[in-house]
Amino acid sequence: VAQGELAFTSFPSDVQVGKPVTVTWAGGDATKPVTIKLRKGPSDDLKDIAVLTSSATGGSYTWTPSSSLVDGDDYALQINQGSDINYTNLFSISGGSGSAIPSTDSATLSATPYSSTFATSTTIQLTTGVTTSHISRGTSLSISRNATISTPALSSTRAVTLTPTAAPTESEPSAPTSTP
Repeated sequence: VAQGELAFTSFPSDVQVGKPVTVTWAGGDATKPVTIKLRKGPSDDLKDIAVLTSSATGGSYTWTPSSSLVDGDDYALQINQGSDINYTNLFSISGGSGSAIPSTDSATLSATPYSSTFATSTTIQLTTGVTTSHISRGTSLSISRNATISTPALSSTRAVTLTPTAAPTESEPSAPTSTP
């Protein structure tokens, strides 16, 4: 029995999560199962998203896309049986709520540290009910207990390390006082 090239004969162009999609194919060895994978990315650099089935037979498979998929117009299906492999054209998936980074990829995030150099000194005075502390750092600034200080903010997933150029000095706390 002659076998034709394994190829999809019908496939989606627009897919919505949660709605069943039936794909059909022809060719290959009808007595052996095919594997169908969902892939995503540019057509020359598709990444595996999921193996939809590795046991489909009979020339037809119905798949219901998961709501965890990311919306996009760069999805494709891959069908293979042994070394015989073929693909659909790119199609779109909508209605998904998934992460923008597929679990098979990783991302590296980096931030450039913020640094400034000041030639003067900074005095920050912290006042509490019974003691007063003085911390000396690098610019001239006196802050009252009701002051608000704003600094550049990064997201909570990043950390900022400040390294003083001079050793901090600390004065002795004043003696506690009480008021009747």
